[in-house]
Amino acid sequence: MMQGSFSKIIPVSSNPALDITLTTDGLSAERINTVVSEAVDAAGKATNVSKVLHNFGVKNTAIILAGRENADNYFRILSNVPAEEKISWQTVYNPGFIRENLHIILPDGGLVTVRRKGFTLEEDVKREFFARVEESVEQNSLAMLCGRFPEGFTGEDFRELCAKITAKGGKLAVDSNSVTMDDLAAVRPWIIKPNLEELEQYTNRKYSSHKELKDKLAQLNSIGIENVLLTLGGDGLIYCGGGICVKAEVPSVTVKSSVGAGDSTLSGFVTGVQRGLSLQECVKLAAAFGTAAVMLEGTKPPLAKDVEEIYGKVKLFEI
Repeated sequence: MMQGSFSKIIPVSSNPALDITLTTDGLSAERINTVVSEAVDAAGKATNVSKVLHNFGVKNTAIILAGRENADNYFRILSNVPAEEKISWQTVYNPGFIRENLHIILPDGGLVTVRRKGFTLEEDVKREFFARVEESVEQNSLAMLCGRFPEGFTGEDFRELCAKITAKGGKLAVDSNSVTMDDLAAVRPWIIKPNLEELEQYTNRKYSSHKELKDKLAQLNSIGIENVLLTLGGDGLIYCGGGICVKAEVPSVTVKSSVGAGDSTLSGFVTGVQRGLSLQECVKLAAAFGTAAVMLEGTKPPLAKDVEEIYGKVKLFEI
């Protein structure tokens, strides 16, 4: 069994996003391109995590740092769902706009993403945001710092916020391409969830085998990062922690959107912990969540029926 569940879960969103996903009949400068379908989601990695956890019965309250100019639209979308799907959140406002991500899905499943610039974090708002997070943390709570940092939020700020969380007895889940290996070594999260590109960015090297990846993830465990979930897209994931290192192989599915799949993967692992599952079951659930998520358009939480079906097909292999 994993050692206990968390008393409280706090997804921390310092840089939310409006995700606009357009499925097209192609993308060419030689003609007019047609949108076949579209979805608009109030998103950002921490908000996505909050939605997935909520939909699978895991209580949490997100803390969202929002640009005031288009916050009404963001929270209108977040609220315009059935009552049973509404997440809980607290808001800290900053001048400027919540960033917008335009995801263009091509007929062959390829993805083109265009990011609009969001707000720049102001110093007084930063202090308010940090204080709100610190006030929310209690002993044995899990603060989930997910997503890229906004302008004005530095690596030093990240370390300061993490120190405030751990000083109150909280643990850290980190999923951000804004952090460095030095940052991770300094704050020693309970779990990190990089994808392969992010791991290569952290470590400044390329990997050519699962054995090389295992050795690097085990090294991360040795510096105090208890759990490492490395997502590999359609190739599943590798998990190292708790004395094991395993590769999860997942069934082939029809991919409609890979946006947010990693957020679902992390949420699946945490859901397993809250349910008191074994470590291996948590890894399988993480893989099932991430795989089920790509079967839906936009950044929607995976469906329970898809997770259940895929979970039975996930295979774990020791590396």
